Amino acid sequence: MAKHKTLVSVVHNTVHSFASLMNYVGDDYVLGHIVQAAWATGATELRVDLMTGATNASPLLVPEVRYSVARAVEWFPDHVARSKSSLDFIAEAELLVRVDPNTRRPSPHPGLLESPFICSARITDDRGKVYLHEIRDWWYPEKVPPTPAIRWNSPGKKLLLSVGVMIAALPYVHLSHWAAGGSLVAFLLSILFCMDLATELRAAENPSTLQRVLGILLSTPKVLFGLCAVGFGIALAAWILYNVFGERQVEFEMQDWTSVAIVPVMIGVGIHWIVGPFRRQPG
Repeated sequence: MAKHKTLVSVVHNTVHSFASLMNYVGDDYVLGHIVQAAWATGATELRVDLMTGATNASPLLVPEVRYSVARAVEWFPDHVARSKSSLDFIAEAELLVRVDPNTRRPSPHPGLLESPFICSARITDDRGKVYLHEIRDWWYPEKVPPTPAIRWNSPGKKLLLSVGVMIAALPYVHLSHWAAGGSLVAFLLSILFCMDLATELRAAENPSTLQRVLGILLSTPKVLFGLCAVGFGIALAAWILYNVFGERQVEFEMQDWTSVAIVPVMIGVGIHWIVGPFRRQPG
């Protein structure tokens, strides 16, 4: 005979089934997928109507979680039947998962972080009585997206090579014009490769603190060039305005006004170079 009081075991089994180590989909446990999705999106809550399968369209519903939720809804009637109760006794049934993505701590496994979560099931029966069971714990994703590797064989290796050539040629600069020229070329190339590597570091999908700092520091030449371009553009604009509206200098010549266009171009390019290192580059 079906009983109301066994709905206590229904909420208990529902929660522990969803949060168990048996609930593994794809390459991680379902709670691991939920925590990872919370970190990526900032979402904190997932609600599922166990009677209808309706959800709150949470960003936590990544494909693996959606699959597990569908199974939980599909198996819910069987949970109720095996608990010697009846769906006729249930007015509402909800599964709720909450995660705090802003709180993280080192997990027992080195290199992995975990966040707190609450997994609960709530049933309201046809008499208005509420049955609630919840788990409060911490969980960590087992599969963390790797930090994109820096392609040191492109700008990074070229930068090291050019710096090495420049340093190796320095002792012979006073002895040979070839050594002086080679050192100068290596210096100019190292500046270009330095800016390329900075751009690559800032374009990383999930840059570490070290990558972000190096990306800014290696952009110093670009910032200096930007400051020079802005300064030269402003000086040129001031020179033109002084000669046009003030005292015209003998050496001042302007055949047409199209030459003025270089002023906003230089200032615009300079500002772009200055603010570039502090903006995220598209990956």
